[in-house]
This record gives sequence, structure tokens and C-alpha cells, in this order.
Amino acid sequence: MQWAFLVGINEYNDKNYAKLNYCIDDVRALGALLEQVGYVPVCLHDRLNLRDPRFPDKKNILAELDMLLKQVKDNDLLFIYFACHGCRTENDKPILIAADTRKIHVETTGISVQDDLEPRIRQSQAQQKILMLDACFMGQGRGGDQQDPMAFLRRVNAMASGYEVIAASSENQESLESSGLKHSIFCHFVLQGLAGAADLGQNIIMLSSLKSYVLDGIAEYTVRLSLEQEPQGRSTGNLGDFILVDYEKHPRPKLDAISAETSVSVDEVVN
Repeated sequence: MQWAFLVGINEYNDKNYAKLNYCIDDVRALGALLEQVGYVPVCLHDRLNLRDPRFPDKKNILAELDMLLKQVKDNDLLFIYFACHGCRTENDKPILIAADTRKIHVETTGISVQDDLEPRIRQSQAQQKILMLDACFMGQGRGGDQQDPMAFLRRVNAMASGYEVIAASSENQESLESSGLKHSIFCHFVLQGLAGAADLGQNIIMLSSLKSYVLDGIAEYTVRLSLEQEPQGRSTGNLGDFILVDYEKHPRPKLDAISAETSVSVDEVVN
């Protein structure tokens, strides 16, 4: 079995965290695509009713993840994706911001990669595990200190053991979102890659080919549009390469039916 746990958060109770534009669209499109190629998706986003158990506050995120992990078996693949704000605490812990996270108590009200996600991923019975983070930074950390998004990624990668990480981040999140794509640029290339662009002619999408396609695609895209900051991504892990999508078992997904137009002009980039 292939399982996908997807979290997308546009709006936050704490107005210290600015509204994002396409996190919900990202995870809904990704969930629809993955379902077409055989995954069982669990999708949490803040367009759901506050009382829905999949509304992405901290307790729901962890409860839904725990429920999914109880179903995962030892030959399964686990795919986890977060599209939201991110930060580091004063003691260097990477935190993902839930809908109900309070900045003044971010370490206890946010989703700690180290304390909340890492133990669950490592203890999961899944044979193959991948964590994708599209974590957006507004440039201000606790106490007004400047946040370094690459330090966030390095810290996440340093903790990764027994699973793979693909992450993209920017100090100014708006440069990584496009009104033309109707997705973050990171998610756009993930969707394109899984839909077939990362197929190296073998009718499968390998983890390594998706990583290369996404990171190279973001780099080329931002250079072409003369965006100020370079895309930033890292990958790590010790599981070796593995198949994410097998087109011999499932037809290629119809991306045009579940995603926005893929063409974009410079003027359409949100900035």
C-alpha cells in the first residue's frame, strides 16, 4: 500500500503569521493526483469546517497522522507533505506552524519536526518513507530576529534517519507562489514530476528522479523569471532509491483535470 498524509494551511489564528495563497490548492491537487496512481490520501486543510477532524490544528494533525500510521504495514510507502509556515525556535528546533499555533508559545503549539514528526516517522512500519516540506518564511522569527530558511532545512536534514526529505523554503514566501500556476512553485514541480515529467523513460517515477526534477526545475524557473532569491532545497536519508509511481500499474494522471494552468508570465508571479 501507498499512503499519503497531506497538510495545507493558508490562514492562521495568530495574525503574526500572514495568510498564504495556495497551500490548500497544493495539497488538494496533490491528493487527487496521488489517488489516481494508487495512493490512499489523507488530506487536512483549513478550508474544512473548524469541527472537522481533518481541520489542521495541532491536535487534529497529530491524531490523524497517528490513525494513519496504525494502518501502515512493513511493505508500505509513506508520503508526508506539509505546505505551511515554518520557523526555528531559540534552541534551534524546526517547527511547522499549525492553524492554531501561537507565536508566543510556538514550541508547544507548533508541530515540532524533532519531537512530533521525527519519532512517528522513524517508528512507522513503512518500508519507504518520504517527507516533503514546502515551508514558507516571512523573514521574522521570535523576538523579531531574522530567520535563516537554510538553517531550518539543515536542521531537519540532520535529524532525518530512515526516511528521505525533500524541502524548499524561502525567506520571502511570496516569491515561491504564482498566481498563474495557482500553486507554490515547489508543488508545481512536484505535481509535474509525479504526473510524468520525472519519468526517465522507464514508465516509473523514482525518488531520485523526482528530487532532481523538482530541485532543478525550481532553480531554472527562478532564474528565468529573475526572482531575487534562489530556490533552496535539500534531500537526505539512508533508504536508497525507490519507486514512487509505477505507470505499469496505474495510468498516467490527468494533471490538467486537477491542477491549474501550468503556463505563467513574469507579471503573474505573486510578489
